[in-house]
Amino acid sequence: MTPGQRVAKVASKYIGVREVPDGSNKSPQINKWSSYWSMSGVPWCGTFASGVLREAGVTDVSHPSTYMICKRAAEKGWKTKPMVGSLIVWCGTHVGILVEELSPGVWRTIEGNTSNQVAYRTRSIKGATIVTSPEVAKQPTRSSAGRRYYLQDVVAKEKVYGGWRSKSYRDRMFKRLKAKYPNKLVRKIRYRGKYAIGVGDRRVYGPWNDVSNRDKAQKVLEKRLGRRLRKYSRAAKKATAEALGQTQ
Repeated sequence: MTPGQRVAKVASKYIGVREVPDGSNKSPQINKWSSYWSMSGVPWCGTFASGVLREAGVTDVSHPSTYMICKRAAEKGWKTKPMVGSLIVWCGTHVGILVEELSPGVWRTIEGNTSNQVAYRTRSIKGATIVTSPEVAKQPTRSSAGRRYYLQDVVAKEKVYGGWRSKSYRDRMFKRLKAKYPNKLVRKIRYRGKYAIGVGDRRVYGPWNDVSNRDKAQKVLEKRLGRRLRKYSRAAKKATAEALGQTQ
């Protein structure tokens, strides 16, 4: 696991942490992040990022003030290209953590103090400042945004039931098919944009966001299935970035 992946993993632990009560800038966990800076009840996007970086064991390039994050980054040379584990900073306004590039220039982030909680967001890096811990900056910066990677089992036979517009109807059918085919894989899927059920061996595995993870999975799956799988990729759908919205 790279330092940046470690940062993203730590950040993901806190998804759903929110202010108690809303608007107070406080909760038991938020207070821990803020108290490190001898603060309480303050806007906490920067203290969240700081806590995550310290817990991940990399240089803490964050600060309670997003203005100071940008100022210190310029002084110390912490401004870099975007990569997993970097901070995305709107200087003087807000900060989040980059966790996955969805399409060129558009990233999934994890942010504190976004609508009073820690949550995933989808952001454009245009106009933002990217600040990266030195340990994270040393990792490879190769981007696979714009493509998704798959494995195909050309031998597998899967019968598709559906699709239905109603998710609840699909769920009722799922119980019936599980009982009807006790020795087969029965799974809920989406088929042509509708709710469906697949019965039998999966024909397609994925997607993965990069080649290396797909290739690791290939070894495990081929050993389990006892046959070769075909590798392929295709263009990802273009991600739509969210406006900055409420951050306080």
